[in-house]
Amino acid sequence: MYLKSSYQALISMKKTILIFTLFALVQCEDEIECGHQDIAVSKEAPFIRIDLKVLPVSVDSILLKTTITNNWENDFALYKPLLPNENLTEELVSVMEKTTYKNLTFTTQDKEGYLTYDDGGRSNYIKPRLTENDFIVLKPQQTIEVQTNIASKFDFKRFLKKGQSEFMVVYSAAFPYVVNNRQFTEMDKQDSVVKPVYYYVGLKSNDPDLGRVAFKVPSGATD
Repeated sequence: MYLKSSYQALISMKKTILIFTLFALVQCEDEIECGHQDIAVSKEAPFIRIDLKVLPVSVDSILLKTTITNNWENDFALYKPLLPNENLTEELVSVMEKTTYKNLTFTTQDKEGYLTYDDGGRSNYIKPRLTENDFIVLKPQQTIEVQTNIASKFDFKRFLKKGQSEFMVVYSAAFPYVVNNRQFTEMDKQDSVVKPVYYYVGLKSNDPDLGRVAFKVPSGATD
């Protein structure tokens, strides 16, 4: 009984630390990003609905299906490199081990260009290519579904070898607001500077459980 209580207290403490860490990251991302003056106007996009479904078949086949619905009255352009499909190269999907809240390492190298600060530091805002072929335009109430095999993009085997087979996944991205192949800009009320607009979709919470989808990799899938 004592061991069980101690274990639960340890997990609670780890979750509390993680919540404070996520809170710091969200604050950094939304306002003054990692000590820099923000170089974009970031907004939430509650009108974009994200539904995730995980189909874990084996250690080599863990399909993440993402359904994206536009509940806005306007068209919304989805930048293809920010979609969690088979061409995923950016770390837009986050996977955690369910009991310890440890993040799995993303094993694919980022390939896209990002907005940079005056000192050369990279921001979280991707720099889009403004061509029709790089976007999927969702009409009002329109839905698309994309999928990717996250087994090849995260180090699941390191956890499975320890007997840890339960995980949580979430998707989040900052989409450039593009209309008619032109990125929309807006004056930032903080410093009266005109900046590009980005809409965040997916996880926007300090709670590591909220918005995440739990799944279990089949037992014996360690090779």
